[in-house]
Amino acid sequence: MWLKSMVDDVVYVPRAERISIDLEVPARLQGSRVRVLLKDLTCEGAKIDSMAGLRYDDVISLNLPSLKPKDAYVVWVKAGSAGLAFDRPLHPEVFAQLVRKHATVAGHARKPSPRKPAPALHLAA
Repeated sequence: MWLKSMVDDVVYVPRAERISIDLEVPARLQGSRVRVLLKDLTCEGAKIDSMAGLRYDDVISLNLPSLKPKDAYVVWVKAGSAGLAFDRPLHPEVFAQLVRKHATVAGHARKPSPRKPAPALHLAA
């Protein structure tokens, strides 16, 4: 992410690591109860799918497992997905616990499983 500083210098601000999660969670939007599919998670926010009608700056309250409802602001919307910024970041230990319990294998930093060697090819001469 690139930001302009107060003296018009361009400064690079690294994004937080995004963890892939496929988790359906209850949420509230403008007083209505809905269910959303949580796709990515960071301490600062999330990406959700399956939510029609969201607009930039809407406030949505997510019911993440084992937590009080977490308010977030919609910061982008594109093709049925939306990016959310939490009003207060998740505590790193809470984030780590959610990752341990709900991260998808592809998005989780696990040791790779040992691979079997590829069979040797023997070409006829």
